[in-house]
Parts: sequence; C-alpha cells; structure tokens
Amino acid sequence: VEKFANWKKSTGCQIRLSTHGPATTLHLSEDGKKLFDVDLVPLVKLGKNWLIGKPHPKAEKKPGRKEGLLWRKTFTHQESHAVQMIPAKDRKVLKIVKTICHYNRKQMGMVTSYVYKSAFLHWYSYSKDEDFKQLPLSKKIFSYILFLKDHVKEKRLSPFHDKKGYE
Repeated sequence: VEKFANWKKSTGCQIRLSTHGPATTLHLSEDGKKLFDVDLVPLVKLGKNWLIGKPHPKAEKKPGRKEGLLWRKTFTHQESHAVQMIPAKDRKVLKIVKTICHYNRKQMGMVTSYVYKSAFLHWYSYSKDEDFKQLPLSKKIFSYILFLKDHVKEKRLSPFHDKKGYE
C-alpha cells in the first residue's frame, strides 16, 4: 500500500470509483488524462453456477441499506467465450453499435451494454447461413439493429446461454 501511495504521488495518478449495476468501476487517470477503467464485479461460484451480486432496487446507490444484494445466476463466462468464438469481422458489428451508443447516450443509453451483447449473441446464432457470410458489414449492422429493436420493443430478452429464460 505504501509503495502504491508513493507511486500515486510521484506520477500525478488519480483514482476515482463509480458504481453502476453490480459493478464498481475503478477509473485511473494521470495528469487529467484517462488511462483505463476496470470493472470489479462480485461473483460467487455455487456448484456449477456463477452468481452475481446485483443491488436490490431499494439499496441501489444507497450503501448500507439492509436489502443489500440479490444473487442471480450469471452467464458471463459462457457469453465472453461465445463472443470470442465469433469471427473478428462479425464482432465488428457489436463494436460499431456500442461505439454509436457511446456517442448517442440520450437515444441509445437506455439499454445496457449487457442487453446489446446478449442481443448480439442471439442475433448471430440465428444469422450464420451462407447468405449471411456474404453480406457487407453495413447490412449486418442494419440487420442487428432491427433484431435489437424488435427485442427491446418486446421488453424481454433472456440471457444467451439460459434456454429456460431466467432473468
């Protein structure tokens, strides 16, 4: 700790914490320039299942509330692996849409990053035929946005690996 504190003083490093959903984000900057962010998410393994601690609605942004956390099943490990198995040229669809969201938070910020990723995995699993492979990137982006729009309209999208539809 002392070594880190001395490094922080000597480099002009600033650390700030923020919370959103189950994650606490560590923002690291140096001399006012952002270096990187790290999301810290509480996970617990129970048998074969991973559980994520999400704040109870009454406790959200209110530390110390007795309601605390609700532990739910998470598929983050499977989803991360599934995204990595998608060819890089098709993963660009998700990256481009998330970039658009970043610069258009008012219009697209109502939907969480997790929803974009889950919808992308569902969309991609339905779109792997030969015709799909030949589509230009712009048409794939348009197809994904239409798929996303339909699921947002329904107000229901199950996690990609949970075929039972748990939320």
